Amino acid sequence: MPESNERREQRLAKLMLMRQLGLDPYPARVSYSHTCAQALAAFEASPEGNQHVQVVGRLMAIRDMGKSTFCHIADGTGRLQIYLRQNDL
Repeated sequence: MPESNERREQRLAKLMLMRQLGLDPYPARVSYSHTCAQALAAFEASPEGNQHVQVVGRLMAIRDMGKSTFCHIADGTGRLQIYLRQNDL
C-alpha cells in the first residue's frame, strides 16, 4: 500500500525537527547494555524483576491500548515484549 503524501510530509517534518534539535535520526552507532536474550535472562534471574537494561533492535510491533502500549523489539538473539504505561513516561 503506497504511503500518502500527507503521511510522508509528517514524517519529513519530524525528521527536520530532530535535526534542528541536534539529534541524529539515523545514528551509525548506539549503546546498549544487553542483547534481547541477555535482558530476558537478567529479568528471569532477578526476583523482583527490576533489572535496568538498555537494548537495541528492530521495533516489530506496536499495540496501543489507550494508556498502555505493548511493543515487540527483536535483535539477532531473540525478541522482547515491552510494556509502556502512560503514567510512567
